[in-house]
Amino acid sequence: MGRRVCSYDRAGYAWSEDGPSPRTAERAAGELHTLLAAAGEAGPYVLVGHSYGGNTVRVFADRRRDLTAGLVLVDVTDETAVTALQISRPLLAVQLTVNQLAARLGPLRLLGDALLPPDATPAARTHTMVVYGDRSMAAARAESWASVDSAAQVRATVRPRAWGDLPAVVIAAGGQPVEVTAHARRLAALSSRGRLVVATTTEHYVQNAQPDLVLDAIHEVIAAHGRG
Repeated sequence: MGRRVCSYDRAGYAWSEDGPSPRTAERAAGELHTLLAAAGEAGPYVLVGHSYGGNTVRVFADRRRDLTAGLVLVDVTDETAVTALQISRPLLAVQLTVNQLAARLGPLRLLGDALLPPDATPAARTHTMVVYGDRSMAAARAESWASVDSAAQVRATVRPRAWGDLPAVVIAAGGQPVEVTAHARRLAALSSRGRLVVATTTEHYVQNAQPDLVLDAIHEVIAAHGRG
C-alpha cells in the first residue's frame, strides 16, 4: 500500500497566506492540524520536523497524540536555550528586517548570492526571491520575535516518558558541542522507543547533506508504528 508524503510552508512563507500573531509554536501546531484536516489527510501521521519545525511537530504530538504515529526530529531547536533566544531575538529581528527591505527594494534581485547566508542550500539559491522574499522574511521575523514564548510552550511538553512508546528518531548534526548532543539524547529518551542518531555531516541541513539518513529514520518509524 502506497504512503503519501506531504510538505507545506508555514503561514507567511513562500506562497502560504499570512497567519495571525503571535507566531508561536502552539499556533503553528494548531494551523498544521487545521491544514491536514482541510486537506482530507487522515491520520495518524509520522511527523518530520527540522530546526524550528521541530517545535511545531513536538507541540502537535503533545496536543494530538491520537493523530501522531511517530516522530523524526532533525537537528531541532533547543527549547532550553532561553538566554540565547533572548539575546538573539532583537538581533535576528534587525537582520530579517534588512533582508526584507533588500527583497522589497531590489538589491536581493540584483546581487543575489552576495546577500545570501553562507549555509544557503542550492535549492534556496535557485529560488532566492521566494525563500528570502519580502513575505518570507516578515514571517521569519514574526516567528523569531515569538521564539521565547514558543520555547516555553515546547518545554511544557517535556516530561519523563512524555512520548510513551511512540516511535521516535532524533537526528543531530555531527561535530557539535557536547551539550547539543546531550539535548538530542534527552529528547530521544522521552520515548521508550526513541533513538538518537548522530550524523557524520556537520551541516545543519542534514536532510540535504545526508538524505538517506533521514529517509531511513522515517522508514524505521513507519515500520515501528506498524508493529504497534
